[in-house]
Amino acid sequence: MIIKPFTLASRAEVKRLSAHLLRTDENEVATVANVRGIGQRPELADMLESMHRTHHATAGKRGLFHVAINPDNDNAHTMTGAEWQKTLDTLEAEFGLQNQPRVLVLHHKIQPDGSTRPHIHALYQIADVNRGRQVDDFANSGRRCGRIARELEKELNHRQLAEHSPTREYDLKRHHQAKREGKSVDNQRQEIADAWTASTTAAEFQAALRAKGYDLAGGEKARVLLITPTGNHVGLNRELKGVADGKDIKKRLEGHKLEGLEAVKQRYQTRQQPREAEKLRNHTRQAEPIKEPKKAPRQETAGLAQEFADTRRDQTTTDKQRAQHRTEQFKDNQRDTKTEREVTPDDRAATLAAAFAENQKALEPEQSTEELVNDHSENAADAFEARYGKKSQAEHELTHEIEPDYD
Repeated sequence: MIIKPFTLASRAEVKRLSAHLLRTDENEVATVANVRGIGQRPELADMLESMHRTHHATAGKRGLFHVAINPDNDNAHTMTGAEWQKTLDTLEAEFGLQNQPRVLVLHHKIQPDGSTRPHIHALYQIADVNRGRQVDDFANSGRRCGRIARELEKELNHRQLAEHSPTREYDLKRHHQAKREGKSVDNQRQEIADAWTASTTAAEFQAALRAKGYDLAGGEKARVLLITPTGNHVGLNRELKGVADGKDIKKRLEGHKLEGLEAVKQRYQTRQQPREAEKLRNHTRQAEPIKEPKKAPRQETAGLAQEFADTRRDQTTTDKQRAQHRTEQFKDNQRDTKTEREVTPDDRAATLAAAFAENQKALEPEQSTEELVNDHSENAADAFEARYGKKSQAEHELTHEIEPDYD
């Protein structure tokens, strides 16, 4: 059994972990199995972040304690619920986590042969909000978890691992490097070992490696470097461990001239350019937006400086124009005020008298009253004559009394 502890101190680490715990490309099953001491929420990230934020109530900087419990392949499928619970109880008793909020995530890891292996990720809140401190300092947590794993192996009758874990054949970085290339580290090392055993000279060995996509380069710390198909480099001695020792490698490659690391990497980049171009064409066919290449820091800084200078220049020009306009407006106001001051009181009185006279003239009628009466009489006589002919007014009145006018 392997128990690996981790402590998380930042929100970024919590987000990455929550995304990793729900990955389905590496796990056939990835689900939240149990939640304790915290409200159930739809998103795992929300639960973990709420647990992590409680560290602000203490003087500590770490918010989450993460433990990955990996039983041996032979015992993982036979572990019962009681055995899983005993493992968790033992861990909680060691670190004082019995009453802390907890989230359990169950994984069924996909193995190279297609089978699956169950394991559990347990995440605990470190801060004890009731007492305002952390439940443990988690010092030497790796050794403490290793000791618990050895004890549980005996109690649960699991296959016994060594008291001290053997040195790793490769680190996590090498594992992910091979994983990005679509192979495992063991598969890559098997291909390199086959090339070594199938050759007798340095030239044959390098030709066999190139046929599989690998190459050799000269290095500084490691005398000979192996270049992987994607252009990464690793030490050749470590890749051939168990197949050939350092003396055998030195003897076979002695006198064989190797290119420098930068030259080999440049050749690999040139080889990968058609692949990148094909990816770009595929993106174009799918009408996906293409990200612009990121500017170099100096170019970006220069561009920002130029943009800032242009903005300041435009702003300065605008400010000058505004100031000039305000100055001209002030001068016009001053000129008008001066002109008003130069007018004498007599001139003002004359101007007012002339305006009054014009108003009076506008109010006077165009004809006098006598003229209006005469015009009215003439108009009335013309209308009488047009209706009754040239009779006198007296004759009309007499006729009107004898013969009534039915008009």
